[in-house]
Amino acid sequence: MAKRTPKVLYHYCSVPTFYNITRNRSIWLSDIGKSNDSQELKWIKGQCRYYILKAWTDYARAAKENGELEKVDFDKFEQIQNQLEDLYKYETEKCWGFCLSEKRDDLGQWRGYADDGHGISIGFKSSYFKTIMRDGKTELTNPSSVAFDSICYNEKETEKLFYESCGLSLITPEMTSDDVIKRIRAAIVASLLLAPFYKNGKFAEEKEWRLVFSTLTKDLIAGKTPKTEFEAIFPDKEIQYDFIVRNNELVSHIAFADNKMASNISEIWIGPKCKMTTVDLKMYLISVGLLKDYYDNTIQIHKSQASYR
Repeated sequence: MAKRTPKVLYHYCSVPTFYNITRNRSIWLSDIGKSNDSQELKWIKGQCRYYILKAWTDYARAAKENGELEKVDFDKFEQIQNQLEDLYKYETEKCWGFCLSEKRDDLGQWRGYADDGHGISIGFKSSYFKTIMRDGKTELTNPSSVAFDSICYNEKETEKLFYESCGLSLITPEMTSDDVIKRIRAAIVASLLLAPFYKNGKFAEEKEWRLVFSTLTKDLIAGKTPKTEFEAIFPDKEIQYDFIVRNNELVSHIAFADNKMASNISEIWIGPKCKMTTVDLKMYLISVGLLKDYYDNTIQIHKSQASYR
């Protein structure tokens, strides 16, 4: 998924969310499972099912052609399939994300993520998120993790993930069923870890990037909390875990305060339907210490040019 990182990435949000982010110098990571995409975190698992079945079928067919079908353990593969189905039935992993876009004044983003155009778009320096990653202290033994990357929408890249990164291309007719199962298990684990960074191609126009925190549901059930897990990764940051009501649902979020954020906002866009004026916004930014005075242009302010019907 590696690609050139744009200098600025844009977070579209409502005015209340913008207020909380800027006043508290706090990044909010919201429950990704509550997003507007019903296939969020599920799509890549469906792809995993397809590529695993194809890899096993190719392996069994080759073994049959070589007269070695008796070595193919179909019972073990059925067990793997059952485990994979459980991943779809149960929420095995919880993910929270801070979502951004490469697009700075995009009608689709205004409609979908900024209160139907009444909100704000915050332009963050992308280097800020790389700094956050360097500040993190994820232990290798800790299944909870934080990652920052672009979203992959490309089918060829998805195929490459399973065949090259996960090693399904290394499966050969000479392998034992146990060796093949090991490769398949690795692909399943990868699909879980990378699920927040793979989406259906129909969302490609969003050009999305994400800062994502993931943890295992079983650890939460055992008594761990997103707050304690996140604090283990960022011990020097003030962490809050809370809920808001959105679309008649309780949506959790993880917020961490970071004074570095203030110097990493390069521009702010006022939504096409937002009634806030440039003067209003400048006076507010002065009041919360993000601008020194009215003539301070370290944060550029723009009014959206997107036309609403």
